[in-house]
Amino acid sequence: MKNFFLVFALLIPLLAGRPALADGFERGLEAAQKGNFTAALTEWKPLADQGDPRAQYNLGKLYEQGSGVPQSWETALSWYNKAAQQGFAYAQHTLGVMYNEGISVPKDYEKALKWYQLATEQGSANAQYSLARMYAKGTGVSTDYKTAFKLYSLSAEQGHAIAQAALGALYAGGSGVKQDDNLAAKWMYESARQGDETGLSFLRMLANSGNGFGQYALGLMNYRGQGLEQNYDEAHKWFSLAAEQGVDDAQNKLGTIYFRGLGNTQKNFAVAHKWFTLAAEQGLTDAQSNLGLLYFHGYGVNQDFEAAKTWYTDAANQGHAEAQVSLGTGYLYGNGWVQNHELAFKWISMAAKQKQVQAQYELGKIYFYGFGRPKDIETGINWFSLAAEQGSPEAQFALGQISYSSKDYNKALEWLTPAAQQGNTGALNNLGVMYFKGQGLDQNFEAALNLYTLAAERGHGPSQISLGSMYFKGQGVTKDNIRAYMWMDIAAQLGEEWGVKNRNMIKEQMSSAQIGEAQELSLKCVQKNYVNC
Repeated sequence: MKNFFLVFALLIPLLAGRPALADGFERGLEAAQKGNFTAALTEWKPLADQGDPRAQYNLGKLYEQGSGVPQSWETALSWYNKAAQQGFAYAQHTLGVMYNEGISVPKDYEKALKWYQLATEQGSANAQYSLARMYAKGTGVSTDYKTAFKLYSLSAEQGHAIAQAALGALYAGGSGVKQDDNLAAKWMYESARQGDETGLSFLRMLANSGNGFGQYALGLMNYRGQGLEQNYDEAHKWFSLAAEQGVDDAQNKLGTIYFRGLGNTQKNFAVAHKWFTLAAEQGLTDAQSNLGLLYFHGYGVNQDFEAAKTWYTDAANQGHAEAQVSLGTGYLYGNGWVQNHELAFKWISMAAKQKQVQAQYELGKIYFYGFGRPKDIETGINWFSLAAEQGSPEAQFALGQISYSSKDYNKALEWLTPAAQQGNTGALNNLGVMYFKGQGLDQNFEAALNLYTLAAERGHGPSQISLGSMYFKGQGVTKDNIRAYMWMDIAAQLGEEWGVKNRNMIKEQMSSAQIGEAQELSLKCVQKNYVNC
């Protein structure tokens, strides 16, 4: 079934103040989407008779396709004309196509140009492309590549894939615009990543001819799985070719492949450092931020906080949000460089205004806890909310904690649940507490035990203590002093004071053999990073 219902969203403004028409069109839309064209006709025909151009256009489509009515080009043309005369761009473009290609009407390039032009003036990407094609081919007008270029550009900027490929071809051939292989590759990439075969074919030609940007663009499609199946090894191949030509984005992406060890490429921080440096020295902010990360953690280089701060600052000064938050958190916590709350607020605020999610969360903490400025709980919660809505588990946990503290258990569950689903240990622990105590939901020791276990296996000390306590008391599980001791001992090794106290208390009820077994289990569990203990 062809989709001709996209007009719905565009015409909502036409129905302002006319709820009955809106409801009727929606009912017809719903029926048509289910394949019930007879019902759609019943809803749309009265609206079309009243002059609703959407309904007129869609009736034209029904008659064109013979959906729910006898197929009739004549009737379709009549309804298209009525909608087009009211300025409906979809109908105007459809008429342009019919006259341009001689579909059910004699070819008439003058009329085609007229209807394309009217739809183009309303910003129709399809009409802009169709009109550009007439100028590029000299159909009904003198060939005019400059006008074709302008029209293809307008359509391409709206995401029209075929127009993007055509625009790339004009840049490649220098028709109507100065020849530029890099811009040709850019537009062919935009087309190809939407799955357009023409754009992909042109892009391959450019890449195989040695154009660096074309090679980078083809690598990016493979890297992201855009228009092609994701393939990091193919991405590595094309990024390498482009990187050797000095394409900074390719150098940075190649460094990322080595940094993360993607595909069949082994992790190699030293090689990643090489490519990040080459791109960073060309001023690429992503690479500068990546270099800051390498120096901060000592990946592939000697740890050097001053070098890290320098690279982060270079990127941050150019507006790179991730570099700004990295620099800001360093100042906020005195981690890597001297603590400075004013500079922390400056950089984190700049990143938060760019909707960088970690920055929004950190700015929430600054306001909520009053780090270096007066405490402002309301503003802090607002920033937590912005980060949480973007999926930050830390911010979701913070909001869950705030709601839990005010005994709003339903709201606490609303935020703790998505945080826990992302593996946030605090949220897993707190959900465990709520199940254990029956706060906001039915008490369920087994559910609490499972949640505590998930958090404990991620190294969360308080959950390890709670888990040990449940084994000791036999809550939701068979009483087991050995496992109780094991979890308390593990928590104690993480510096949890209650882990030490509880371990010593449980020890008094165990034999020497049991204590030895528990200590051995504790050692093995730590060696396995707490998993499957």
